[in-house]
Amino acid sequence: MKERLSPNIAPPTTAPTQTGTAKPDAPKPTTKPSKPSASNVIYSESFESSKGDWAARGNTTLSVKKSAASPDGLQYLQVSGRTANWHGAALGVNSLLELGGTYKLTAQVRQTAGDGEVIKATFQKNGDQYSQVATVTTNKNEWVELSGEFTVD
Repeated sequence: MKERLSPNIAPPTTAPTQTGTAKPDAPKPTTKPSKPSASNVIYSESFESSKGDWAARGNTTLSVKKSAASPDGLQYLQVSGRTANWHGAALGVNSLLELGGTYKLTAQVRQTAGDGEVIKATFQKNGDQYSQVATVTTNKNEWVELSGEFTVD
């Protein structure tokens, strides 16, 4: 199955109640994006020039591909070679998040396996704990929005 991600993470929708630094659980971005703009996005990746700070999770291959059908640009991140459901693309965002903050994630995704496939986004915390952020059921070759909120607790 191939997936396409075009993520945006918005700043907290609720004010953090504490401050602190979480332990890194996934690959950490090598550069920190600038302060949120008027659009309130704290991380955005278009994949127009590279795969950014995204890393393979499990037995997968990440590559940037071109497509005129991509919903928000000419390039997208392709995830291929998955052999388990948890394999995919990962992004370390600890340096961007505040403890107690609630964040919204949106991504345009597509799969090529068949109709009725489910794509999930999860937030990994404390090593082996996961919170489901969003789930979407997709049809083959159809771009859909994956969207949900998560709280850093």
